[in-house]
Amino acid sequence: MLISSNGLFCLVDSLKDSTRIYNPSTGEISPSIQRSIGVRDRMFATYGFGFDPSTKKHKVVRVWRTKNGVDSEIINCEVSTVGEDNKWRKTDYGVNGVIRGSSVSVNGSIYWMKGGYFQAGFANYESLVAFDVGSEKFREISLPKSFCAYTFKLLEVDGCIGILHKLGDFEVNLWIFKDDKDNGNWIEEIISMPFDWDGTNLCQSIQHIPGTDIIILKAKGTYDAPRHFISLYHYDRKMKTFKKVKIIGLPAMMMTPLESFSLPNSLATKPPHRLWLFHND
Repeated sequence: MLISSNGLFCLVDSLKDSTRIYNPSTGEISPSIQRSIGVRDRMFATYGFGFDPSTKKHKVVRVWRTKNGVDSEIINCEVSTVGEDNKWRKTDYGVNGVIRGSSVSVNGSIYWMKGGYFQAGFANYESLVAFDVGSEKFREISLPKSFCAYTFKLLEVDGCIGILHKLGDFEVNLWIFKDDKDNGNWIEEIISMPFDWDGTNLCQSIQHIPGTDIIILKAKGTYDAPRHFISLYHYDRKMKTFKKVKIIGLPAMMMTPLESFSLPNSLATKPPHRLWLFHND
């Protein structure tokens, strides 16, 4: 598993429960941060990697479950500060429920969804959970009342946490949380798609480019599509317009954009630039 935050990467070996930090501008890789419990003791671990703007420190957080008898579980949480202790230290989880899926780091906080239990064909997500990297405290954020989706994606939008999910074959809903640490409110945007959207590959097929109003979408592949190019759509949130981009030399059925990120000035040897990573479906 690969997680990026403010120009650094956290490399997670989920089989060994170990993590390492990679700095692409210097080529440095940190020593491995090993697990503090035995493999047999833990059930499932979820990781997050974030940056505290006030202290300029990166931290890795992991949450995992252990059995407590036959029918009950204990949820544990540990944090490690990059470049300082190189070991895990326990912190209070303080959330009633299990966080699931991939995390996203935005403006000093790491976010996950909580819940995900199936009811009437939908995954019943209960709330958004935020971990403040500076204070190392968790808090819950209520989801929009109309949110009910099996397929969704957490992402950064305008320096805020956002949630994308499918409304219909030709519509995607974008919720943006304006956070003031006390209340906050959700702002809704509806994106009319230029093609029939099945929503089965939302996590890999749609990306927002941080610091811009641009969203990149990959068109759904078909078996009669040309085999050596992919079609991407460039969506401008302000203008609400799409522009189709064809990339030659990539198999249409295999490659989708995974992630984009920017290197900050303090870490880059050149002006901030963007790197596209690709993976196989």
